[in-house]
Amino acid sequence: MTNSVTTTCDICNESGEDARLFSECIICSRMFHLNPYNNDEQKDCGDAIVGESEGIEFWCGSCLEELHKNLSAQPIDPREALEELAAPSELFPRRTHVPAAQASPPAEPSREAPPRRARSTPRKRYRRIDS
Repeated sequence: MTNSVTTTCDICNESGEDARLFSECIICSRMFHLNPYNNDEQKDCGDAIVGESEGIEFWCGSCLEELHKNLSAQPIDPREALEELAAPSELFPRRTHVPAAQASPPAEPSREAPPRRARSTPRKRYRRIDS
């Protein structure tokens, strides 16, 4: 007796028995076709994206279209995007630009060099690498 479960794609309404070819959308929790193999031609009704906190996120085609509409409707300032990528906002307060005239001068370097350790072997002109 074979125990096969048929899964239906909520995007294209086609069904299949191979559960490895289906994924659940992280946004709407609907099942959709997602081919995890590069060397096999199968149907894709969504995509896998590396997310900010969840690792790999599976997005259905409908949610991806909605995401692209929202991103194209809101112009993004590249400086803000870089700032968001630089550090999580909960770790650091919002950075503000300080004009160069108000910035503190760089610290002066120490006039004394740290003491050097004496070499126990003479310095060589080259280093031999044995393979």
